[in-house]
Amino acid sequence: MRVYSTYKKSINGELASCTGFTVSRDLPADIYLIAREPKKLEDPAKYIKNPKTTLIVAGRDNAKGVKFGKIAKSCGVPEENIILVPEGVNFTINTLAEGLKRVAETAETTEEPLLEALLEEEESCLEPVAEEESLPKKERPATRKKSKIITFYGYKGGLGKTTFATALAAHFKDIGERVALIDLNTPPCAGYHFGIFPEGDGKNGFNFTETPYGDLYIPAEPYWSHPALDEIMNLRMDYGRIIVVYPPQPGAMLEGIKSDRVVIMVNSDMVQVVEPTAHINVNGIYIYNLAMPDIEQELVSEILGKEVVSAEPDPDGCQAALASGEPANRKSENITKAVGQLAALLDK
Repeated sequence: MRVYSTYKKSINGELASCTGFTVSRDLPADIYLIAREPKKLEDPAKYIKNPKTTLIVAGRDNAKGVKFGKIAKSCGVPEENIILVPEGVNFTINTLAEGLKRVAETAETTEEPLLEALLEEEESCLEPVAEEESLPKKERPATRKKSKIITFYGYKGGLGKTTFATALAAHFKDIGERVALIDLNTPPCAGYHFGIFPEGDGKNGFNFTETPYGDLYIPAEPYWSHPALDEIMNLRMDYGRIIVVYPPQPGAMLEGIKSDRVVIMVNSDMVQVVEPTAHINVNGIYIYNLAMPDIEQELVSEILGKEVVSAEPDPDGCQAALASGEPANRKSENITKAVGQLAALLDK
């Protein structure tokens, strides 16, 4: 299957790897992938030859994205072939690849190229984007430092550590990363969110199982008798992301596990959670979960002296995910949005 794409070469290469299709700016093509960004295209109508075999990436779900999508729809592109990305949600290569596969199921092969006028009039839009590798070193955009070991901490149980840790693992898994989640909580509950619990004799001091959302590790013995800190650090070689859920009182583990970033969970319990958290000396990312209407995010942020990511309550979505043995971002848009914001902050 041949795909004409307005994306640059590096993205087209990733799409080709994910789909098995030939993805390029070459014609003729069977599917046309038209994205408003990164080239800031204004009028998708110029690119739409066969609406049923066109996938439109309109961008963020804002005024410009909606307008772009409406133009495409007016040209006959099916609504399910128009992608609008909600604010706070990361748009992944996997999502785009699935869209191409969906269009391919109904695509009719055609040898007809795009209109010659299109190539002449929009030549500037179709010029290849310069690859970063070809830029002088001083002109290359700054690369982000990837957070590899991410630990979740909170002063007591019930703050949402496991909910967010498992959702974050699923998020990274969705974008193609190799993920491990290590549940040191008491009791370890990540298995409920993944729909499976590790069994067997253990691996590197842990019981271990593979899941669709990442590899799950639980200590073969209670953490207080066998914390297995060295084993956790050894896993760095095997995974792109290692997510660790601490118990409420982790003690020496805060020092023993060399985290790249710490995620600190708080709720609206000022006395037992927010005020004690304000006194810990950790440069972490703070998530305000289970927010109550009478305790505003701004007040929590003021007490902590830090900016916080706020997760709007969604008990129905979280319960539905838990009942089906899935991470919360599979059923809750609120959790999906907050986890997207968290993932962006982790590598900032």
